[in-house]
Amino acid sequence: MMFIKKQPEVIAGAIVYNNEGDIFLAKSYKWQNTWVIPGGHVQYGEKLTTAMIREVKEETNMDVANVKLINVNDNLDGDVYYKKKHLVFINFYAKYIGGEIKLNEELQEYEWFKPAEALKLDLIPSMKILLQTYIEKNEKN
Repeated sequence: MMFIKKQPEVIAGAIVYNNEGDIFLAKSYKWQNTWVIPGGHVQYGEKLTTAMIREVKEETNMDVANVKLINVNDNLDGDVYYKKKHLVFINFYAKYIGGEIKLNEELQEYEWFKPAEALKLDLIPSMKILLQTYIEKNEKN
């Protein structure tokens, strides 16, 4: 008999901000059409920042720089995700430096928001924590 061992999956994502201080959020069917940041699975042997930059590019066509770690969070057993999984989020923030925005099939629409306004949106708990942490870190700077 073969046993399948379930393990957490590592996701790297980023709050992308522009010159005006607005942040990029997109709606995703994978997250019940709530607002999310771009990101995705870290591949074996891939650095976290490399994975985040690759995923942002794949999902939005944006180029980013000035990458900084913001927090680590998790989503247990798909409390909102479209599949039951344990996801570990490694979240960064990064500056949008170019690339015409083109969403891939995972994202349905996007907007730039003032961070405080984004907190008022329909967000999953881990996104709300991420945005609160981002706002707190940037108030100190």
